[in-house]
Formats: sequence, C-alpha cells, structure tokens
Amino acid sequence: MKMTKHIQERMNERCINEMMLEIIQSFGTDTPNGERIVIDIKVLKCLEKQMRNFLKQIELMKQRGGLTLVNVEGRLLTVFANDSYRNNAKG
Repeated sequence: MKMTKHIQERMNERCINEMMLEIIQSFGTDTPNGERIVIDIKVLKCLEKQMRNFLKQIELMKQRGGLTLVNVEGRLLTVFANDSYRNNAKG
C-alpha cells in the first residue's frame, strides 16, 4: 500500500506497524464521511475470539495429518483425514 511520509513518521512514533493497518482496513468501520476507518475494542475482542477458534481448528486438522475435501462440479462430495486415506491405501 502506498503511504505518505507523514503516516510513516506517525507509525514509527506510535509503534504502529503495517499489519495493524491491514487489520484496520479489513475489519474496521468507515466513518460516515468516509475519511476514517475505526476499529474499536469490541471488534478486536471478537476478532481475537475468532482467531483463537481458527487456531484451535488448525491444531485439530494437524493432528489428523491434514484434511482432504472432494469437490465435484462445484458440489462438496466428501471429506476425510489425510491419515485415514494413507491407512486405507496401505490395507
């Protein structure tokens, strides 16, 4: 993203990084005049809860060696753990 020298200086002074700006742009709310994007503590807590759940799901998927989703012509057909696929292929 293009940034002015001014914002780069302010970010440096205020210990705000580019990832934080991306989060604000992705999840913040535009003010009525469209000049600002605001993200408040309520939204941040909600995001944090969602991210914790997301990471929990990733951990469960890792324990299964990953998952495979079968999609045929835009329809979800089946899903299985990669470990079970390898185990069945051996037998």
